[in-house]
Amino acid sequence: MKWLWIVTAYVANSPDAVFADGTPARWSSECIVAAPKQIPFGTKFYVYFEEGVRVCVVKDRIGTPRDAHHLDVFMINREAAIKFGVQELAVLPVKKP
Repeated sequence: MKWLWIVTAYVANSPDAVFADGTPARWSSECIVAAPKQIPFGTKFYVYFEEGVRVCVVKDRIGTPRDAHHLDVFMINREAAIKFGVQELAVLPVKKP
C-alpha cells in the first residue's frame, strides 16, 4: 500500500558533515533520506519521484518533522534542494526478505 508523504530536500551544511547514522554526508548515486526518529536507520522506501521510482535508505534524521509521514531527501547542492521544494509523493516501504 502506497502512502502520500511530504517530501522535502536538504544539503550538508559543511564538507565534514556526517549523517545521523555516522556515515560521511557525501553525494553518491544512492538515494539518502532523513526521516523521523521512529523509523530505524537502514529502512528502505520506494519513493515515486516525478522522474521515476527510486529506492531510498534512511541514514539521517529530520530535526522537526511536519508529521510522521515526512522524508527529507539529501541533494547534491542548495540549488537542487530549492528547486525540489516541497512535494507530496507516494512512498512505499521496501519489504524485507
